[in-house]
Amino acid sequence: MKKQFRAFEAIYSAACGMFEVGVINLDELHRFELNFSLEARHAIDQSFKVLGNDATKWLNNSNITLNDHTPLELLDTKEGVNLVLDSLGRIEHGVFI
Repeated sequence: MKKQFRAFEAIYSAACGMFEVGVINLDELHRFELNFSLEARHAIDQSFKVLGNDATKWLNNSNITLNDHTPLELLDTKEGVNLVLDSLGRIEHGVFI
């Protein structure tokens, strides 16, 4: 469990640019985690799997396939998470239309 939390720390930190990896304000993390679903965490994890080091940039920049929203903006609803995962699936498989 501890290893899994550390991985989440690093992913969340890098994706949101809100915390430095390894320097986490746990009160802030818990506040955000309350509203951060397992599906959203999976989408962030998947973005790093598909895009590697470019995931942070992709998560924080508006995307035409997401109606000019950033992927992070859409992670607060199940529908948004599904759109982000669909977009990542298209990138992973080379489908850009």
